[in-house]
Amino acid sequence: MSTNPTASGKISQLINDNLVNEYRFYNQKSYQEDIDNLIRAFNSKDLVLFLGAGVSIDAGAPSWKELISKLVPKMLEVELKTKIDQYHIDEISRIYKNFNNTSPISLVSHVKNSLGSEFRTEVCNLLYANVNLEKSEILKGISKLCRPTRDNSGVHSVVTYNFDDLLERVLYKKDIEYASIYKDEQVPKARELAIYHVHGFLPSDGSLNHDKEMDLVFTEDAYHSQFLDPYNWANITQLSLLREKTCLFIGSSVTDPNIRRLLDVAHRKNKEKYHYAIIKKHLADEVNTEEIKNMLGLSIDVPDEEVKTGLEAVLEIINKIEEDAYKPLGLKIIWINSFDEIPKILLSILG
Repeated sequence: MSTNPTASGKISQLINDNLVNEYRFYNQKSYQEDIDNLIRAFNSKDLVLFLGAGVSIDAGAPSWKELISKLVPKMLEVELKTKIDQYHIDEISRIYKNFNNTSPISLVSHVKNSLGSEFRTEVCNLLYANVNLEKSEILKGISKLCRPTRDNSGVHSVVTYNFDDLLERVLYKKDIEYASIYKDEQVPKARELAIYHVHGFLPSDGSLNHDKEMDLVFTEDAYHSQFLDPYNWANITQLSLLREKTCLFIGSSVTDPNIRRLLDVAHRKNKEKYHYAIIKKHLADEVNTEEIKNMLGLSIDVPDEEVKTGLEAVLEIINKIEEDAYKPLGLKIIWINSFDEIPKILLSILG
């Protein structure tokens, strides 16, 4: 291992300072232009919100991996034909979450088969177990955008990839009319904000837990079925909105293959149309400097701040590379350093 205390300087030397500064300037300029475009879309009621898991997680709902890790003990109870106490449920969930390398979506099919008719009920119970709507500033910001205005500005509709009814509950408290759309042939009324649950809907009252007409895109076969069916109502709805409106992705990394495919198809039809996604940057402060030193063969005596300075330059370029990778899909990135910035961005769109 190298013990050269100046070795970390090589990190910075890999990046031309002018290039980094140019990107930072571009990023700041682009940020304001993107916000201005979103304001114009809002003012003409051309704005559609696409909501990912991060929105629900902000209110206390489990992440995808957490949800599956909590379903595994439920599956074991059925297969072992014995009741597992809460302590061991938590232990099994923690172990599974940390050590399982199986594709989550492929495992769910096995869990679903084991739980049978109770699968949706168990998912529903876990979704809402730790929800606290009052703590979610993101949902509060979204609800403010969704409030009807006298001048016919505002949000045209919402597309959500989440099963929950958290947004609906927040809108209900604010007396905002909405319609939850979760299957074909459902149509909102003129005054209602359409909320399209394109992966299915499990409201907190459990009323749809046994609705056989509703598709819940939670297993591998269900995901593939939706992905491969160009006439699926959810695909048609998303593609129509992506072609005709200005869309803002919130709480989503936009890595889902079906979402990216639909973005690609829409952008091929109209190269001038761009959409936006709020995505958190890679930050040097979140990297373990000891691991970086070990990886690069640096002396442990190299100051952490020196390592972070080099990392900052590299991560700026990584962010730029990722930003450029989204552009062929017609997607522009609004970078944030913290998820706490999302409500502020949403309020800035209100003007």
